[in-house]
Amino acid sequence: MSEAAYKYDKATSIGLKSFDEKEISAFALQDLMFRVFMVKLTPAESVAVIDHFDRDHSGSLDYAEFLISFFHLA
Repeated sequence: MSEAAYKYDKATSIGLKSFDEKEISAFALQDLMFRVFMVKLTPAESVAVIDHFDRDHSGSLDYAEFLISFFHLA
């Protein structure tokens, strides 16, 4: 995740708008990470990412939680 955040280039990426969903499940996160960053996450890794970034402990990841954590990694 840190590497994806560090390498993220708004000008050349398809953008983070794909993450603009109310909540992102572990399965959806795997798909989005691959489509946007070409990063393959295992099911266990996607659950770990959600657990790490899920600030309100809802069990899923929302757009704001992801963006805040993602850009802190960069």
